[in-house]
Amino acid sequence: MLVVATNIFRRASPVNAGQFVVACATIAPEAHVTETLLRDERQGNRNESTRQHNLSVVLSYVHEKGPITRAELTRQTNLNRSTIGALVAELAQLGLVYESAPPSVKRSVGRPSPLVHPSNDVVALGVNPDIDAVQVSVVGLGGVVHEVARRATREPPTPESSIEILIDLVHGLETTRGRRIVGIGLAIPGLVNEYTQRIRIAPNLGWVDVDYAAMVSRALGYPARAANDANLGVIAEYMFGAGRGCDNVVYLNGSSSGIGGGVVVDSRLVRGSRSFAAELGHTLVNSNGIACQCGRSGCLETEVSVRRIWKLLGDDVALDELDDVYASQDRDELAHELAHQWLALGVGSATNITTSSTNG
Repeated sequence: MLVVATNIFRRASPVNAGQFVVACATIAPEAHVTETLLRDERQGNRNESTRQHNLSVVLSYVHEKGPITRAELTRQTNLNRSTIGALVAELAQLGLVYESAPPSVKRSVGRPSPLVHPSNDVVALGVNPDIDAVQVSVVGLGGVVHEVARRATREPPTPESSIEILIDLVHGLETTRGRRIVGIGLAIPGLVNEYTQRIRIAPNLGWVDVDYAAMVSRALGYPARAANDANLGVIAEYMFGAGRGCDNVVYLNGSSSGIGGGVVVDSRLVRGSRSFAAELGHTLVNSNGIACQCGRSGCLETEVSVRRIWKLLGDDVALDELDDVYASQDRDELAHELAHQWLALGVGSATNITTSSTNG
C-alpha cells in the first residue's frame, strides 16, 4: 500500500514532523543512541551486544506502539516470555518504561499480562534551525510533545548564532524540569552525512561542511544527532502519522527553506549510497521555470514554494496572510492551478518510482 503525505500549502506547523521524529529517534532508536542511552561499557561481549539490541527492540516497540502488553511484546519480537520479562524489568530500572495492571478482560487460563508504558520522565530535544527561525521541542517516549519554543530571526542564522538562540530557548523550557534529557535531535533543511554527521550543505541557510551535531552537543552537554528534516518527516508519518501501517510512503514538506521530500519503500527509508537520496524538491517540473539554487531551472522547490505562490498572488498580499488568502475563495485561480500542476508532476514522479517495484 502506498500513501502520499504532503505539507506543502500550509506554513510549517509549530511542531513539524521532522522535529518530532528526530527527538523520538534520539530516545527510542534501533541503532545509534541505545549505547549512549544505556551507558554500558561492555561493548566487546557478544552476549552483551545481543542484550543491548534486544533492549533497543523492546523499547522501540513500546515507543511506537505502547502501551503494549508483555504477551504482545513476546509475539511481536519472537523473544521468549522470560527474556521479555527481564528486558522490561531492566528498562523500568533505567526509567524508560513502567508497568501497570493488565486491562480487565476475561481469560480462561493463565495470568493476565501487564501493560508496558513509555516513561513520562524521559525526554529528548528536537531542534530545527531554519532560515527565519530556530525552534526546539520537548518530546517524550511515545511521541508526546510536551512543549515547543520558537524564536524568529530576521536573517538566516549562522551555526554559531543558532546555538546561542538554542541555549536561550532551552533555558526557558518549563517541561524539562524534573525530567531527564537523554539526547538532542537536529532536523536540518539540507544534506547530512549520516555516518560523519556533518552537514554537507544547507543551501538556504548558507551552511557548508558544518559539524553541527558536535557543536550543539558541546554547547548543551547532551549527545546530538543530525538528519535531513524531510527524511525525518517521512519516518514520522510512517511511524505515527498518515503512513502508519503502510509499507510505502512518499512525503513532501514545505517550509521557509523550500520543499523537502522523503520516501519509504518496503518499510525502509530510501537513503542512497551517500545518504542523499529522495531530494524530491529538486524534481524537474517546469523546463521554463525559474532558476534554483541547485543550478537547474524549474525545480519543484522553486515552482511551489511559499514565496513563489506569494509572488503569483500579487504584491497586495502579505506573506503572513498567505494561508488565509490561499484557503479562501478569493485566491488567484492561476496561482492555484499552476502550483497544483507542478505539485502533481512532482508527486506523480515520486509515486511512480515507489510503485514500480511493489504490489501497492
